[in-house]
Parts: sequence; C-alpha cells; structure tokens
Amino acid sequence: MGVNVKKAKILIVEDSRITATLIENKLNKFGYIVPNIITSGNEALDKVKDINPDLILMDIVLKGAIDGIETMEEIKKIVDVPVIYLTADNTEKVLERAQATAPYGYLIKPINSINLHTAVETALHRHRLELTVKRQNSELIEKQEEMLTIIKHSKNINNKFKKSSNKYDKESNSLKKEVNELLLKMGKPKKY
Repeated sequence: MGVNVKKAKILIVEDSRITATLIENKLNKFGYIVPNIITSGNEALDKVKDINPDLILMDIVLKGAIDGIETMEEIKKIVDVPVIYLTADNTEKVLERAQATAPYGYLIKPINSINLHTAVETALHRHRLELTVKRQNSELIEKQEEMLTIIKHSKNINNKFKKSSNKYDKESNSLKKEVNELLLKMGKPKKY
C-alpha cells in the first residue's frame, strides 16, 4: 500500500546541472527513480502533477520568477508531496522561510551520500506514516458519522415505540374501564 522506499520517485528541482546530476547519481545508487531534473520553479509547477513524485528535493535559490520556497507553497496547493530543501545558504532567515512550508528536511550543499540517503529515507517514512494517520482519521470520522446516524435512527424508533406504547396503554385502560363497567352492570366484581 505504501511507497516502496527503494522504488520511490524523487523529483529534483535544482538549477545547477552539475549539482543535480551528482544528486541524481547518488539517488540512483540507492535504488531511487529520478524521473526528471527540473531547473525552475515554474517548470516544477507545470510538471509536478504529471510526474507525481513521492518526494521533491528542492533547491531554495532557483533561477526564474519564483524561488524554491515559493514553488513549494504553490505545489502544496496541487499535490500532497514531501519536500527536502537543498541550499548553500544556511542563514536563519532562509531557514525560517523554509520552515513555513513544513519541509521534511533541509540539506546544506555540498550534499554527501549518507546525509542524502538518511534524509530521503526519513522523509519517505514520515510521509507514509502521515498518510496512514490521515486515512485512519478519515475512516474514524466516517465511522463516527455512521454511529451518529444509527443513534439518531434509534432515537426516532424509540420515540415511535413510546408513542405507540402510550397509545396502547390508553386503549388498554379504556378497554379495562369498559370491561369493569360491564361487569358492574352484570353484578360482578371489577376485574381490573
């Protein structure tokens, strides 16, 4: 049901072809699929839905109209995909902007294989867990709604039963009264 980590599709959005190729080679060695290397935020927005990646490695500083953080803000409106940011700029200001998009990781360039592999594995695993929790919450809400519907119908049935029971009791009391009156007329003792 979950993504097979070794066959996960990882989209690289990096404007440096050399850096992107180095990352792609490292990912391929770990068994990941790199369907595409994209060099701009606008291109990523155009292609992300078709590529449907399991994870995005996103450079923060991209050539073009929008940077990696702005790109991820827009991508999150299109698809639910985790992101690990790549950057050479590890200033507090950049980190704060990146954190606003809830990244699954943050790698400082140059990126070594061990850190890359660990970050990717962690992000994929965390995303699978989050998807499982979302699915379970959705199922729980659905079951809760079913139970509320059952309770509502049960209350309706109970109310109808009470009305019917009250009507029966009134009719029964009326019949008992008639029987008692008839018995009295006949000179017999009341039965009810």
